[in-house]
Amino acid sequence: MFVNVDILLSYMSNYALAGWPVLVGWRVMYGIGVLPPVLLAMLESPRWLAMRGRHANSIEEAEFRLEDIQLAVAAPQEAGGGVWR
Repeated sequence: MFVNVDILLSYMSNYALAGWPVLVGWRVMYGIGVLPPVLLAMLESPRWLAMRGRHANSIEEAEFRLEDIQLAVAAPQEAGGGVWR
């Protein structure tokens, strides 16, 4: 569904920017396409959390995450997937 919505939004932006000069239109379209990934990369990232002062994890949570990672690494690697499955 997201692919279809993305295609629809692409056609709508092409239609909206069709009257703009070519040298400006493609830059605006590129800028619109760059904004969502940049926002997604910034929100809730470790840097963003540290800037907001939200860096205090409990020791229990950190130990739980470390144990989970160690179990995933120690698991036998199956053919065709392993940890990524």
